[in-house]
Amino acid sequence: MVVDLEIFEKNLRTMADHCRTTGIRLRGHVKVHKSPDIAKRQLALGSIGVTCATVAECELMSHSGISGVLLTRQPTSKNNIGRAIALAKRDPTFASVVDDPLTADWLQEAAAREGVKLRTAVDVFAGLTRHGIEAGEPAVELAKKVNSSKNLKLIG
Repeated sequence: MVVDLEIFEKNLRTMADHCRTTGIRLRGHVKVHKSPDIAKRQLALGSIGVTCATVAECELMSHSGISGVLLTRQPTSKNNIGRAIALAKRDPTFASVVDDPLTADWLQEAAAREGVKLRTAVDVFAGLTRHGIEAGEPAVELAKKVNSSKNLKLIG
């Protein structure tokens, strides 16, 4: 990657200043840069963490010392659930999303087996066709399920 550092630093400061001024708690997505060095610069300027679309991105960030990593796609395969739970065990600031009650059960079972709390946000459908539970009662019921789970901690 070739970066004009002057422009890059200005862009980082502009975003951080905007978020600070408006009260937004920024958690930038790593899908463009996939760089722990850039993520660390974002954190140094006030970001509350990073957002990742894949478990592999989460592992890269977490193993590089980045805290506040959020997996934006619920893990559904046995492999990805295991990897997500391992991340939660290693770093209690790691979090995942869930948009399906069955997946919440799977995450609860895996977290219980490892004796870990998995910080979990309910992913609500926002108009894209990729993911998210229907807004309203279905989302509220899933949030209640997560909140009542012994090994899941509802964070939003």
